[in-house]
Amino acid sequence: MTHDLVFETGAATHVGKVRKVNEDSIYSNPKRGLWLVADGMGGHRDGNIASSMIAEAAANLPAQEDLVSSFVGSMMDVNQSLLARSNGASDHIVGSTLNALIFKDGRYTCLWAGDSRSYLIRAGKVRQISQDHTEVQELVNTGVLSLEEARTWPRRNVITRAVGVQQDLDLETTEGELHAGDCFLLCSDGLTGHVTDAEILANTTWSMPQMACDRLLEMALERGGKDNISIIVVRVEKSDKTWIFDPKRNQS
Repeated sequence: MTHDLVFETGAATHVGKVRKVNEDSIYSNPKRGLWLVADGMGGHRDGNIASSMIAEAAANLPAQEDLVSSFVGSMMDVNQSLLARSNGASDHIVGSTLNALIFKDGRYTCLWAGDSRSYLIRAGKVRQISQDHTEVQELVNTGVLSLEEARTWPRRNVITRAVGVQQDLDLETTEGELHAGDCFLLCSDGLTGHVTDAEILANTTWSMPQMACDRLLEMALERGGKDNISIIVVRVEKSDKTWIFDPKRNQS
């Protein structure tokens, strides 16, 4: 990890206003350069156990140089453990989405399976750097559905990849260079079901990370909180930079 960059983190997770159990799990370790959001699969048994196993595996990663490879190997082990737990019964699937962010040597790597998302806020713009593994996203990609039609598609929440579902875990990855001033947001779909990309941009650009998490959580709850909600915000700055919060610039 580079010595001239520091990472400030905020995090929040909430059961929401409808569900009785929070099946989301989050993990945040700025010193290690590792953050993740896992969303246990609703409608299946032990979704909260699946997501917590992912977070626990991340917390217990051994100290070694190649953090990405170590993380992938650990998630493959979790995948096999979850498959064994379901014992091959399709109606007893124990699974979870995963979206993880790793910083190493001035670069970021995002790894994911499912519809939990990662966003990069840079130079006044927000960009989703993960792509949902869902049936509806595949239909959008092939031109069968428009983005507008996708928002109300009946099967829009059906995911096509997750940890604990398929024998061979297929984590998609993307990577890039870290810039001072970058801000990353990881979240479960309980946030993006209520908050737009433009609102994510407005509430992360001029806010401290924890303040951004708290405000976005509040917005999702005010709009119904129909699912569990988890958010991690990571801001990247030069180690000698003094952050000055300007409340007049934090209007959403």
